Amino acid sequence: RKYKWAFTGTPHKSSRHDLLFQFSDIKPFFCHKTQKFDVKNISVDEMNEVLSSTEFIPCPSGFVHPESYRLYEALECGCIPIVENAYKYYDRLFPNNPFIKVDMWIEAKPAISEWREDQIKQKREECRTWWSQYKKQLQEFIINKINL
Repeated sequence: RKYKWAFTGTPHKSSRHDLLFQFSDIKPFFCHKTQKFDVKNISVDEMNEVLSSTEFIPCPSGFVHPESYRLYEALECGCIPIVENAYKYYDRLFPNNPFIKVDMWIEAKPAISEWREDQIKQKREECRTWWSQYKKQLQEFIINKINL
C-alpha cells in the first residue's frame, strides 16, 4: 500500500493535534485537514483511493462521542483501524474486536513504523475477517427480528 497512515478531517481537539504530531515523521502518509466539520474538500473517489492505499487509519474520537465514521471507512477499505481507548468504548460496542487500541497516540507509533509486512498483512486479514463476520451476523440478527 502507498501510505503507512492517513488522516482527513478537522484537527479541532488536542487528541487530533497529538495524533498529527506523533505520526508526522512516519512516511509516507496522507493528511488532509479541514477547517470545519462536513466541509467537502476531497472527493469521494479520491477518499476511496487514499483509504484503499493506506495501511493504518487512526480513528480519533468524534467531536462529542467516542465513535466516528473513520472506523467504518477503514474496515470497508481493508485498513487497520487504530482507535482511542476512551472508556474501553470499542471493547464494549464490539467485543473481541481486532482493532489496535491506544490511550495515547504515541503508543501506536511502533505498529505503524516498525511492523513487518507479514505482521501488517496478518492484522489486516484479522480485521477483514472479523468485519465480514460481524456484518453477516448483524444481517442475520435483523432478518430474524423482522421474521418474528
